Amino acid sequence: MYFRTLKSSLKRKSQSIRKSIITTKDKDDLPHVVAYLLSGSDCFVTTNRRLTQMEMPEPVEFMTPREFVEDMLDIRGFDVHY
Repeated sequence: MYFRTLKSSLKRKSQSIRKSIITTKDKDDLPHVVAYLLSGSDCFVTTNRRLTQMEMPEPVEFMTPREFVEDMLDIRGFDVHY
């Protein structure tokens, strides 16, 4: 029963996303954006500045890997190379 409800919920949300305008210059970015929107995550961790400039159907909190490690995991002094 749980999986049927989850599947139904994801289907409705994906239909809503398809109806929304998502503009991107790189179509390879689209699966990542859709996965983020379907997951209900609190933030989107990326170093891709192009993603942060996309028109999204709902507000998105973007974070760099450093911001994620320091702010969300509360670990300081962690060096992230990208």
